[in-house]
Amino acid sequence: MNIIIIVIASILVVLIVYFFSIRPAKSNLGYEYHEKGAKLSAKGTTRTPSVLCDKSKGTIELRGRSMPENSYEFYRPLEKWVDEYILAPQPTTQMTIELQYFNTGSSQCLVSLFKKMEQIHKDNEGVVINWIYEDEDMLTSGRDLESIINVPFKFFEVQYTN
Repeated sequence: MNIIIIVIASILVVLIVYFFSIRPAKSNLGYEYHEKGAKLSAKGTTRTPSVLCDKSKGTIELRGRSMPENSYEFYRPLEKWVDEYILAPQPTTQMTIELQYFNTGSSQCLVSLFKKMEQIHKDNEGVVINWIYEDEDMLTSGRDLESIINVPFKFFEVQYTN
């Protein structure tokens, strides 16, 4: 009888481990962790950007609008993911920022993320920040941020259709 209980318990443990290892973990902020943290994603909303990070590709992407109620809370999972990435970055790291708007709190979080990119850049020249903008205000914001960060920015203008 005891052996049957042990076997059933073992099978349940294996099933639980398997279930949680293939299913993305989801945070209460809309972030999903894939492949045991190798990837991080969040769907954008009207107030928060979409986020897509992939350690194996060395990519970090933010797209949309960034004006969450609490910027620090929203960006905390991304900052933690980048902290992990810094420990073993790819030879080339590309951060792509395509924001139509961001508020002051978000700009402070962006600077914090850029400073982390600076750490990688000091050890590895293969870091670039792609700043995609539609209007002069966003271009100016990107140039202002570039002036305080020691990482090269590449600027790309796009036209959105309504």
